Amino acid sequence: MAKLDELLMQAQQTNSSLERARNALTAELKMRPGPSWKTTTMRAVAACWALMIATAVALMAAGDATPLLASRLPLIVSLALLTLLSAWLAIAPLSRAAPIVGTVLGMLAAIGLVLVRGAGLPSATPEWVCTVSHLGAGIIPLGFMIAALRRASPNPWRALAGGLAVGTTGAVIGELACSRGWQHVLTYHLSAWVMIAIVCAVLSLRSKPLSYAP
Repeated sequence: MAKLDELLMQAQQTNSSLERARNALTAELKMRPGPSWKTTTMRAVAACWALMIATAVALMAAGDATPLLASRLPLIVSLALLTLLSAWLAIAPLSRAAPIVGTVLGMLAAIGLVLVRGAGLPSATPEWVCTVSHLGAGIIPLGFMIAALRRASPNPWRALAGGLAVGTTGAVIGELACSRGWQHVLTYHLSAWVMIAIVCAVLSLRSKPLSYAP
């Protein structure tokens, strides 16, 4: 009799567990599906572009950016396109190599900013202001990028590529607002870009994923 009672109790516990699982699955199926990876990716890119454009308009209105915008327009457009390409390669369910390509492209672009910057011009503004402005410009796009990365399978290369895509926002602002030389760009601009990429990688990898799609 004791054995029968034990079996009946186990059966009740099993039925209870199955009922809870069934209720959880039903609730999950009733939930409204979230946005696609394409939507979240374009939101992150749009946030970067919006800040780039807003900064350019503000600096031009103040009369500070017009000369630099004219001379650096091809580079600025290239950085804006890199934002889209790196973000897409980071999140799109393509090959496993795609996020690595996005990361490499971001790194090459960062190195390129140093190589194309000449001796530059002196400025009375403290050099650290560039680093702070770069980091500040990346805060809002970073939030959108992490949200987008949560809809992809956790991957360090994805996270780095996404962070480097966000870092282009500060890079464009640096091209619009800073005339200092390559040493300054290497030390104060690229350091901010690297910090944004690392923060993006750490936060996205620690966030609970919303999808395990490849």
